[in-house]
Amino acid sequence: MDDELRLEAGKLVLFRRNGLWQARVAVGNRKYLWKSLKTSNTAEAKRLGLKLFHQTEYKLGEGLPVQSRTFSDVIDEYIAEREADNKLGKEAKRGSSIKHTSDAMLRQIKRVSKFWKEYAGKRAIEAIDDKVLRDFIPWRKAYYHKHEQIHHNAKRDPTDKTLQFDLGICKMVLRYAKDQDYFGNKPLPTFAFTPKLKRVRPAFIVGAVTSTFASGCLRDD
Repeated sequence: MDDELRLEAGKLVLFRRNGLWQARVAVGNRKYLWKSLKTSNTAEAKRLGLKLFHQTEYKLGEGLPVQSRTFSDVIDEYIAEREADNKLGKEAKRGSSIKHTSDAMLRQIKRVSKFWKEYAGKRAIEAIDDKVLRDFIPWRKAYYHKHEQIHHNAKRDPTDKTLQFDLGICKMVLRYAKDQDYFGNKPLPTFAFTPKLKRVRPAFIVGAVTSTFASGCLRDD
């Protein structure tokens, strides 16, 4: 049949619909992944279909969902869950020992999430790795320097504490993704931002210099 092609021992089926090629990939237990290849060219349809097939086989092998979610979509899911938890907290009886998401924390999650969605929102959730987290730091440091006007509460140069907090919010989203099996067998990123230069208090510096003078160790040759 000219309008249907069976490849990879029948696990991949290509067929036409309204002039465009479609793909059906078997994913086990009589379940299938369907996707439009958005082309009317047969050779291109074969190439795209085989690419989809091999990507799907890899995801199945790694325990990943065959239909990837973007980082942005997962962030939205996570925010929705924290909003629901915030609502539960407001409805909970006074004196309850269960801690829920506070209004302040929810605001911070939403604020920081805007940075992550702009930075890497279009990436597949399983593609968020240590390199993505590491490269966020210089991106975030430069963010407000690219804007002439910024919010009065914003700082052009984020503090180390702010960078660590922003990274912490991302890791909470990634742990949520892991709990939802969006990461499959892949481990979560472990990158942690540690400032290279630690600030030393002026009083400590003055004391150290004074001590050096007193001991006669500072010389001017």
